[in-house]
Amino acid sequence: MADSIVSVPELNAPGSQAPELNAIVGCAGAGKTTVRVAFRLDDPRWPHHLNFDEYRHALKDQFNDPIFAATKLCALPAAVFDSLNWSTRSLIMSMADSYMARRQSFSMETTGDDGLFPIIRKARFAGYRVHGAIVLTKDPYINIARIRNRAFASRLGKTIIDQSVFNEKEILANYSNIMASIYKTLEMFATCLIVDNSGISPRKLLRKEENGQFYSNDVPVSLERAHKIIADLDYFKNRSSGRAPYVKE
Repeated sequence: MADSIVSVPELNAPGSQAPELNAIVGCAGAGKTTVRVAFRLDDPRWPHHLNFDEYRHALKDQFNDPIFAATKLCALPAAVFDSLNWSTRSLIMSMADSYMARRQSFSMETTGDDGLFPIIRKARFAGYRVHGAIVLTKDPYINIARIRNRAFASRLGKTIIDQSVFNEKEILANYSNIMASIYKTLEMFATCLIVDNSGISPRKLLRKEENGQFYSNDVPVSLERAHKIIADLDYFKNRSSGRAPYVKE
């Protein structure tokens, strides 16, 4: 795959314009697709979009075995489900490599735990301008409730995406990984939005520009103030107080 990456000098040749990657990062159930639409991250300047759930759904429908093709994800044998996830990841990585080889701008969604972070690193190495959005919620049980609702809608046939896979422990672990790696994730992006999507509509907490300046409510804030806003998130406040809030009572 690495052979398909265009070198930085070629990308930055005189008269060329660096292509862009827009990556939306968030735990399962955070509402990455909602934020993508709300903040117009589905802009035509990123004509290709990679979404793990959508591609996994499409691949499942193409199973040679009609029984597996018609089976909900949660009912697939473990080996088949793991193979489907591996195939989906491989397909998305291959498509991203193809876009980068052709210097095409694209966007993607990732939970961080789905193995797609290498795409962001490859894009940076290939000379892409990498923009991002980090989608957060105040509590992981918001995410869990959303996924349960999606699974119910899927069983009723009200959504084309089969989201009936549900593992509470994995979601809690994914949530903690996203929160704990906020600063490392920020470093990957030239520009970035940090969004709280706990309520009915997403709320922008912070915006980072290419010069490193942070904004809160479109007002410039110092790096120290930006860190304070992040530190005031419930996850970090609970950690500093020694509480373990994400154990179900």
